Amino acid sequence: MPNQLKHARSPYLRQHENNPVHWHEWNEETLELAKKSNKLILVSIGYSACHWCHVMAHESFEDEATAQIMNAHFINIKIDREERPDLDAIYMDACQLVTRSGGWPLNAFALPDGSPFHAGTYFPKAQWQKILSQIAQLWISEPNKVLEYSLNLKKGIEQVSDFIPEKEPSNGSMDTAIEKIITQLDTYNGGMKGAPKFPMPTLWNFLIDPLLHQKTAQNHAIFTLEQMRLGGIYDWVEGGFARYAVDERWFAPHFEKMLYDNAQLISLYCKAYAITGNEVFKTIAEACGEYVLAEWKAEDAGFFSAYDADSEGVEGKYYCFTHDEINHLKLDNESLFKQYFQISEKGNWEHDLNILYPILTESEFASNENIQDFKSLLKLWRDQLNKARNNKIKPGIDDKQNTTWNALLLSAFCHLSQINASQQWRESARSLFGYMKQKPYLMDGSLSHMVHKKEAYISAFFEDYAHCIASLINYFEIFSDQNSLDLAMQLGQEVNDLFFDEASGFYKTAQQNKIIRKKIEITDNVIPSANSVMCENLLKLGLIRGKDKWFHQGEGMLEKMKDKALMHPQHYANWCRILSIQQNGYPYVVSNKHGIQVNRHKAWMNLVWHKELSDIHIFTGKDFSNKDVFYYCANKVCHAPVSNSEDIRYA
Repeated sequence: MPNQLKHARSPYLRQHENNPVHWHEWNEETLELAKKSNKLILVSIGYSACHWCHVMAHESFEDEATAQIMNAHFINIKIDREERPDLDAIYMDACQLVTRSGGWPLNAFALPDGSPFHAGTYFPKAQWQKILSQIAQLWISEPNKVLEYSLNLKKGIEQVSDFIPEKEPSNGSMDTAIEKIITQLDTYNGGMKGAPKFPMPTLWNFLIDPLLHQKTAQNHAIFTLEQMRLGGIYDWVEGGFARYAVDERWFAPHFEKMLYDNAQLISLYCKAYAITGNEVFKTIAEACGEYVLAEWKAEDAGFFSAYDADSEGVEGKYYCFTHDEINHLKLDNESLFKQYFQISEKGNWEHDLNILYPILTESEFASNENIQDFKSLLKLWRDQLNKARNNKIKPGIDDKQNTTWNALLLSAFCHLSQINASQQWRESARSLFGYMKQKPYLMDGSLSHMVHKKEAYISAFFEDYAHCIASLINYFEIFSDQNSLDLAMQLGQEVNDLFFDEASGFYKTAQQNKIIRKKIEITDNVIPSANSVMCENLLKLGLIRGKDKWFHQGEGMLEKMKDKALMHPQHYANWCRILSIQQNGYPYVVSNKHGIQVNRHKAWMNLVWHKELSDIHIFTGKDFSNKDVFYYCANKVCHAPVSNSEDIRYA
């Protein structure tokens, strides 16, 4: 059958619609075709902004000779990992078991029923052709060996997927957990030691939290955020962060930009500003928010998924400038610009390109060069470079709208409205909340995983529910909108009905998967694990609505994870953050006043009361008749109210 991808919704799949490879989408018809023809399946997984996915596509999937081998011996299936995280998780587990590493592009070989028996990531063309031929021949000559490989790999995947918490022998404490992390910190460049450097918002959100009461960890998290925004990973012209830096200095990024990174980093920089009062962090958060609003918004109020690294076939071309381009712009104080951003005539990076890379803060550079109003000069440069970028070809955009990532952005807009109560951020949050109330729903009323061109498709996964509930709680905390709380409660009931696993006390990733057992994901990665997010949701909703069953369910999950999280804190950072909240007695502040003044204090939740919410459990029995009232509560006991947040006495 010829290439089947021309009708695919995914921009990533459509990037491959003209390949000579006879690509199929993952569906029952394709699996049935593999079984009837008794052909092995080749599963190739990537995403639209993946640089090395593009490289392998150009080298191998666009090559006629390679395509002939693939078409002759395999049923070839292309999967967008953002559309099908459940399938990606299975084949990534296989890859990590086979190679002890992972990444994308992810290429897995499977039996006609989809069960994997071998996997890897990027292969150069000659190596790819060789492995294709070897596996095809093995299936012809020794099929039983392939079946044996598959059976052994399936057993390994089942062990990874079927998590049943076991208490690890541990005398672990939060202090020892922090000490383990501190030994891995890069005290010179920020972040963790070594390269590549990922933003890792989940880890820094844990270490920066005041409830941790760990100044060394908090200071390093703050230092890391400062180093990141000075690095090439941050787009100084438009705003927004690239996915990661390939070096240890945050200098050279992989230039793709992902919504999930930027949404979480907005929230993190808001938190850093709330803790430190450093205006730079507020500026970065707002610049990223404005960039997302300007460049990522769809017609229906949702937000797109990603921007590619490449444009015109060159990685980073849109984001970088040659020396000649800089000269052509005739910037004000051009020599200072070149000095500040380390612009070189031959380029400070590949292809004669310059990455904008300040090694000093604005105040340090202004002091060294005796510049009176460097802030205004920076704004002038930014405006001039933005105009120059308007003449460039932009990288491709992945215009799918991922439910989880939009939920992360809703939380980001909520946090922006906390540090700056301007109408812009409040309206942005309200608009996205309105979208999330309606667009991520399929016709049958259940949540969907993806929206594309105003049409919802693919049933939601557990992570979609967990992150939607978390963002709805954030929205309720700040805007006191009972509709968001009611929807959070509704989704909470649905998630228990659809995904809860009685045997483990945790939630499975997907409702069903016919290849391998349903996976239970507990590891916190770039995005916190959905189970840790849901644990916190249960605790919050349990307190807010007085739903003791949910609160105890959340505490049960936390207790089962405690030893594992404290033994391996870098991999369970969000679990550790929730444990530190528990150790502080789940402290929260209830007030009738909106704003940042409470947000700087050591509280897990900050809820704003309105009179129509008086019957909600967490507000009952409290007197809000005075103009400004703040109640501090911990260990399910509320202290006497105060009229100034500075007078709150924390337990």
